[in-house]
Amino acid sequence: MRPPSTSARPATAGSAPDPQAVYDEWDAFTSWAQTADLPAAAPFAVEDLGPPVPRPRQVFAIGLNYSDHAAESGFRVPDAPTVIFTKWVSCLTGPVTEVVLPDGGHTDWEVELVAVIGRLARSVSEADAWNHVAGLTAGQDLSERAGQLAGPSPQFSLAKSLPGFGPTGPWLVSPDDLDDRDDLELACSINGEQMQKGRTRNLVFSVPPWSRRSPASSRCCLVTCSSRARPRG
Repeated sequence: MRPPSTSARPATAGSAPDPQAVYDEWDAFTSWAQTADLPAAAPFAVEDLGPPVPRPRQVFAIGLNYSDHAAESGFRVPDAPTVIFTKWVSCLTGPVTEVVLPDGGHTDWEVELVAVIGRLARSVSEADAWNHVAGLTAGQDLSERAGQLAGPSPQFSLAKSLPGFGPTGPWLVSPDDLDDRDDLELACSINGEQMQKGRTRNLVFSVPPWSRRSPASSRCCLVTCSSRARPRG
């Protein structure tokens, strides 16, 4: 089941439906979608799409989540998902966007698996973790490395949250629509050259393990499972 992009409440005259509203009523929405008699899809341009979750309450990124990338970065693979940081909601965009690179900076890119938490989650067991995931989408974790590494100690959030530094989309796919939700391919190309390629089966901490330890305590948050944990490259 691939949920349509709609709203849980009607739009006012002259306004478009708010996709964010559906996450507050996710169970009701998915129940309705199972039997809804939907009209034919209207044509659209991917360039016109915004982020599938435009205003999540929280954004968490799980770092050092590929052993190959940890080795490349000179870090030991952690025993638990404790390298956790945030990207600010203001940096989120749709899948096609224009990013102004900061002067004098070194902007880096990292392909992401993004999980959207659709139900209240706190101290969730690994066995129940997938039941709290509304869907998965792709994302990019853009980082301005010069700013990130400046000063006596590195900081993540500001250097990773400049305007446009969080492209996501184009769509949210519910876990039951995937053949194997634990083995998805992630890839990144720049100007036609493939820079990254890997599979989520190689994540150190996939969705169930990080759900048990995640600090998330509200619904509709984004969790990027592979930030600073990109596939090799």
